Amino acid sequence: MFTWWVYGGWLKILLNVKGIRGSANIKYFHGSGGEAPVTRGVIQTNRQAVYLPDADIVINGHSHNSYWIPIQRERLTRDGTQYFDTQHHLRTPGYMQSYGDGTAGWEVTRGGVPKPLGGCFVTIKRIGKHDKQCPMEFQPVIHNSNPINSVNDLFGGTVFPQE
Repeated sequence: MFTWWVYGGWLKILLNVKGIRGSANIKYFHGSGGEAPVTRGVIQTNRQAVYLPDADIVINGHSHNSYWIPIQRERLTRDGTQYFDTQHHLRTPGYMQSYGDGTAGWEVTRGGVPKPLGGCFVTIKRIGKHDKQCPMEFQPVIHNSNPINSVNDLFGGTVFPQE
């Protein structure tokens, strides 16, 4: 059964360019947990690296923080050949401006802070037949938050004084 309320899953990218094949396994998860004001959720990357060994890229959201952390790994092929690869961890902030102008709203009342806005472009390439992993490029697209008044700027309607 298909549902629109999917919080996580896998995406497998298969490349075949002029007979040179490659692939990338992407694990995506909406994210969970609290603010993590000091680490911004980076500790979770080490936890996920343990239980997601087959992911080349791990993408999270939820906390509206932004980072890219490459984790280098030492691996063995089935025949015992040593190689190194990288597991990339992304956290994307999205485009929700819940802090507003800092005067009211859920984010302000719980002690939250302004968050960046944006996402990340990922380019996956295939270079040679002997590469164990496709080279990847990450280009974060991060914008500063804008101070917005939740009534005037979000809805653009007339604001009537309280009587």
